[in-house]
Amino acid sequence: MKRIIRIICLLSMVFLLAGCWDVRELNETGFVTAIGIDSGQSKKLNVSVQVINPSGGSSMLSGGSSNAMSTLSYSAEGDNVFEATRKISKSISRQLHYGHTVLLAISEELARTEGIVHILDGIERDNELRSSASIILTKGLTAEQFLHTGALLDRIGAMKVKRLLNNTEEILGENSDGRLYQVIRTLTSPGREAWINGFKIQDDRGAKYTIADGIGVFRHGTLIGWIDNETSRGVLWTLGKVKSTLISLDYGGEKKNIGIETYRTQAKMKAVSKNGKPVIHIVIKAQANIGEVDADVDLLDPMVIMELEKQANAAIKEEIESSIKKLQEMKSDIYGFGNVIHQGQPKLWKKVAADWTDRTFPTLETVVTVDLHIHRLGLRTNPLIRSMEEQE
Repeated sequence: MKRIIRIICLLSMVFLLAGCWDVRELNETGFVTAIGIDSGQSKKLNVSVQVINPSGGSSMLSGGSSNAMSTLSYSAEGDNVFEATRKISKSISRQLHYGHTVLLAISEELARTEGIVHILDGIERDNELRSSASIILTKGLTAEQFLHTGALLDRIGAMKVKRLLNNTEEILGENSDGRLYQVIRTLTSPGREAWINGFKIQDDRGAKYTIADGIGVFRHGTLIGWIDNETSRGVLWTLGKVKSTLISLDYGGEKKNIGIETYRTQAKMKAVSKNGKPVIHIVIKAQANIGEVDADVDLLDPMVIMELEKQANAAIKEEIESSIKKLQEMKSDIYGFGNVIHQGQPKLWKKVAADWTDRTFPTLETVVTVDLHIHRLGLRTNPLIRSMEEQE
């Protein structure tokens, strides 16, 4: 009898305890896709959120025409991010949900004058916000302006930024999709400085569009400068974040008349001790295709391919060494060389850690080795120009 009573009680608990006590109905929820943070007045922070507009989205899905935007922007000031986001609730009837946030935008001015450590502390503590959200710096305008302008230019501006980051990472190799958790991990790791992608709104004779523009370099959580083009690609080569890129080579006395496309790149770093001082060895491996040829060259000749590989290796090595020199001048170890020493040579790290940023890193010796091999010629073998000359 007691066993039957227990079973009945257990079954009753299933019905009593089941259910979602904190459930939110869709029509009561505002889904935040992006957050923008700027300097406010009187040392406050101005926080902006980009929220999905159900009316704007439904009109598109139904095929109807409407001037309603797909996202709406709201902002408020507070002493911290936590307070500002709560104040935003005064201007929106829906309860904000941050589980679908894909972008965190911080203004260049705020990152340069106040740093980002105090901002990221509050954001990381929120269990709703996804740590995989992309983080960017806005150049030439506030984060609030960037989110608002981006919403005017694209259905969901935050998603366009994500796509741009993916494109530049997979095609150009000058930017990489930096995530929130990666930046926080960098800030809390010894011997590493943070870097964050920059974005701006380009105005081309009245036509505006969003564009990735360089990488912001930090020292102790504060923005100190920018790098771009080959310098930023040199950094990403070292970090193993170049998925694919194009390298232009010289041949036959002509400038940049052969283009090769790299893929399957790898990067390894190792710290060794030399006369009591740290030395970083960097090894880059990559495969490549012939992308374009505007020269009379026999690509079926192994010696020609070897010469092109030699040039490509030298070009990549020069980019890496130039970027290291630039970052040493800026005194910012965004490569994480110090962390490599910390993990591989802990005793040596204890000796150099105290003055790593100001003395050791700026004079650190590095050895760069690049091993690139060309595997494919494309759908053509010899260049079109060579085939035409053979027919004459």
